[in-house]
Amino acid sequence: MDLQVLKFGGSCLSGADGFRKVQKVIRTVPGNKVVVLSAVKDATDLLMSYLEDRSRPKLALFRELHMNLAWELILDGLDIERFSDVLDAELNSVKELIGAEDEAVPGWVHDHIITCGERLSVKMMGLYLEGRGSAAVPLTSEEAGIAAMGEHGNAEADLEATRGPLRDKVFPLLLDGKVPVITGFYGMLPDGRAATFGRNGSDYSASVVASILQAGELVLYKDVKGFMSADPGIVPDARILGSVTFEEASELSRFGAKVMHPATFGPLMGTAITIRIADLNDLASPGTRMVGVRDGPGGEIGVASRKDLACIRLDASGKRAAPDILCEAYRALSVKGVEVLSVVMSQTSIGIMVPSKDRLKAIDSLEEATIGGRGRVRSEDGLALIGLVGERLEGDPALIGKCYLALSEAGIKARISGSGGTRTAYYLIVDGKDVQAAVRTLHGKCT
Repeated sequence: MDLQVLKFGGSCLSGADGFRKVQKVIRTVPGNKVVVLSAVKDATDLLMSYLEDRSRPKLALFRELHMNLAWELILDGLDIERFSDVLDAELNSVKELIGAEDEAVPGWVHDHIITCGERLSVKMMGLYLEGRGSAAVPLTSEEAGIAAMGEHGNAEADLEATRGPLRDKVFPLLLDGKVPVITGFYGMLPDGRAATFGRNGSDYSASVVASILQAGELVLYKDVKGFMSADPGIVPDARILGSVTFEEASELSRFGAKVMHPATFGPLMGTAITIRIADLNDLASPGTRMVGVRDGPGGEIGVASRKDLACIRLDASGKRAAPDILCEAYRALSVKGVEVLSVVMSQTSIGIMVPSKDRLKAIDSLEEATIGGRGRVRSEDGLALIGLVGERLEGDPALIGKCYLALSEAGIKARISGSGGTRTAYYLIVDGKDVQAAVRTLHGKCT
């Protein structure tokens, strides 16, 4: 079946005008289509804020946000009443699940609550589309059969368990000329509880749906034009990268390009499905097209950066092998939820890059596990990670040397460097105060 999966993020669902733009796209895209939605803009933030301070006014604002949209978008008064009933049922569920103010919120309760926005956005979009002549069917992840495995807050889709139920639910709707509108961001664990897929989880959900339904293309509608050769806020003449591979896009994301999460590509690896980023506010822009494998030579190079990082250094000069110490360090940091961004290892020392906000937590977790010995865990804060990404790096080994020379001439010192496990990326660590100058220098030399 010829099929497109269209995903719209929260920035696209900003006010009634956002819904109107989305409706226009859905109406004008030809052929079979499946829609995946995030929550309405600001909805998830309100729920997260409520979980932090248990302030009932936050829930009132959440209700007001959705009802104001309903009154503006939904034409039929009975449909507005139906939406209001669904909204109130969700809010009553939230109130029932939250205990005393000083009680910790269990992971499954947290995930159930912060996914209320997605369940409401598909309901509202379904009613809005129906009111304008499109046969749409809203489906929650529960109804669509999207199965999850892993932990609350950082789950992944169980593709095998999802395959049959999702196809059985969606294909008959498509054959009947209807548009399925599915919640993003979460799936259902075997115990029937919701588990979220983490940051940008709706992109990942759309990738899962596209993979299982064997779509021809996944289109991610956002408020950006695509991957850029650098952050336009740092490099004003940065260009849109018209075509990148999944591997290149994943590396750009890992190094700080805030377009999509690297996990988005996993379900589509090894398929012929393409991904395209489209700017909802500029549909004429070509955006960025992503493919599994590029035909022909490598394309352009992108420069991405991530600041506010710290380097945790472990002494590995004792009798224990550095790889053994690194394995234990990963385990200790994982238990504490510390994100590891990069690792550089020798026989006597290990350098682990983590977000600055997690520096003290990382040191405590490593010392508690006596990794490297108490008092032998050191750290350096105020660093930034810069990634050079593009297949052309592999075919032009002299380019890295030119980059180092350009940085040296600009008075910028690269602290650590490496290529990781991929042929498409090279990274450098610099002082945070130098990151913008370093990005501009490297962009001018490489792109």
